[in-house]
Amino acid sequence: MPRNLNSRQMQFAAGVASGKPLVTAYREVYKPANEKAPSVYQNAKRAAKHPQIAAQIKALQTQLLPGPDDVGRIRGHALSVAIRLSVSSEDDRVRLKAATWLYQEAEKWTALEAARPRNQAARPGDERATIIAELHALYISPQTGVTHRTQETDHFDRSGGHCPNCGFRVGSDDV
Repeated sequence: MPRNLNSRQMQFAAGVASGKPLVTAYREVYKPANEKAPSVYQNAKRAAKHPQIAAQIKALQTQLLPGPDDVGRIRGHALSVAIRLSVSSEDDRVRLKAATWLYQEAEKWTALEAARPRNQAARPGDERATIIAELHALYISPQTGVTHRTQETDHFDRSGGHCPNCGFRVGSDDV
């Protein structure tokens, strides 16, 4: 009958399951006298291959996976796995497929970001300027009758916050 894991083995499994490299998890838990010794690397690999520790790592990884309703975390997990595979897989084909998938994902997200309206891509903390730009985009200038569309709101950045069509200045209180 197999015996239970001791506390160090459980801590090592938890460290590996949370994404730490084997050697880092081993060093944190077992605190070897010489952290750079070749035996540390060998012992870390040996510990991870121990059947009960390997089963515990697998069980903890399953628990740490995001739920099906958490799309953002699923995407983050998929990206981290692909990055890890593209760097550390021993099979060249796996590394190439992972790198290709990462490139395609980056291209897709770049296209989505470019398609998003500028007023949605405002920097955090820039809410006031965004709100003013959105209101101004809906505003019809009484002087010129020019309707400002959201495509034109980026001209505030180029003209120092001044609308060339009606003279409106971002930051003024005369809305």
